[in-house]
Amino acid sequence: MNKNLLIGLESKLADSLDRLISLFGTETMLWFARLYDPESGAFYYSNSGRDYEGFGPDLESTVQGLRCVEDKGMIDRYNCSLKNALPEAMIKKLTDFTKSCADPDGYYYHPQWGKNINVQRRGRDLTWARQIYDWFGEKPPYPTAVELISEKRTEESVALPDYLKSKTAFYAYLDSLDFKNKSYPAGNTLNAQGQQIRAAGLTEACCEYLIAHQNPKNGLWEDNISYSSVSGLMKVAGFFSGAGMALPNIKLALDSCIEMALSDELPDAVTYVYNPQSAVCSLSAAMKKIGDTENAEYSRKRFQENIVPLIDKTYEKLSRFRKPDGSFSYLQNRSVCKSQGAPVSLYLENEGDVNATTIAMSGGVGMLLHNLGLPFKIYDLSDYSEFIAVLMAQTPIKKKPVPEGRESSPGRF
Repeated sequence: MNKNLLIGLESKLADSLDRLISLFGTETMLWFARLYDPESGAFYYSNSGRDYEGFGPDLESTVQGLRCVEDKGMIDRYNCSLKNALPEAMIKKLTDFTKSCADPDGYYYHPQWGKNINVQRRGRDLTWARQIYDWFGEKPPYPTAVELISEKRTEESVALPDYLKSKTAFYAYLDSLDFKNKSYPAGNTLNAQGQQIRAAGLTEACCEYLIAHQNPKNGLWEDNISYSSVSGLMKVAGFFSGAGMALPNIKLALDSCIEMALSDELPDAVTYVYNPQSAVCSLSAAMKKIGDTENAEYSRKRFQENIVPLIDKTYEKLSRFRKPDGSFSYLQNRSVCKSQGAPVSLYLENEGDVNATTIAMSGGVGMLLHNLGLPFKIYDLSDYSEFIAVLMAQTPIKKKPVPEGRESSPGRF
């Protein structure tokens, strides 16, 4: 691992960061390498998803994991290019797999899930597929939903839902999401469709709606400051950052984030460790994008004056989700068996998963380093050499039958 990024830091800060980074040793990336499916070129969500019947590799787990390879220092020697670093045969299999999921309607569907998926799953998989094409310079076999919507060719597909066909219908849809009481799931649903909303020309209308419904007392969309309401802010802040628009009451919003990040309340999901700090990053990005230097400086000072307590509190919270193999689970004692409503692993399995592990890594280390102005380079070339060696040693999985009662959950988890 690369500890050079700690050189020159004040000793207390360096010690706290070193302890936090130690949660993500080389074993974390080797765990990910063992999720590789040599037949498709993609990755599984978890150990049980890899080992049991009914589950398949997926685009989201693949992109989330490969982003850690791309930008955490492992392939700096290759100019941080996955196209330069990964074996050609692996790239060919992965791009072929991605194209096999493409549908003429502009979206991407996995063989293990089919088309019976929710809008969040559908929107996210569109995003992951486009990322893979971008990485490797490939083109999709059909126009994507974003292209169909932008070109007003929605009669050819299900690309444009009715609620994106007018401002009035869109506002009614946003009302149904209930930001005042459920801002986190509402924001997640909104963000998952961000590309479609922009392509439909409703970005400004969406921001206007969100501003009108913001709570002016705390900068959130709910009355209380909690992990959930700050997570709602994180989703909304990301939308504003992408739109390059100013979010009102930004100092109050930042204060709400810091309050929850330093809270002694133990989070029941790993996202609640990540989300407050991610919201700070998104807010900072939005401020810089529009030249709001006053609030950007306020954000920097609030972060700096709390930096060591933030790192120590992050370590304390993340440790509860870490597994012996270096992975992290979504809940403290188990992973979730559905990803955006689609089954990805055994029900009630105490294991790590790609989504939670990358959330822990990005939220636990990445956001802190970003706000400190330090590069998120915790790995080096030797880690990549080990990663590729383990990945290339993977053989096709002989799947086991799912134990009775472990197929799925009655709800989200």
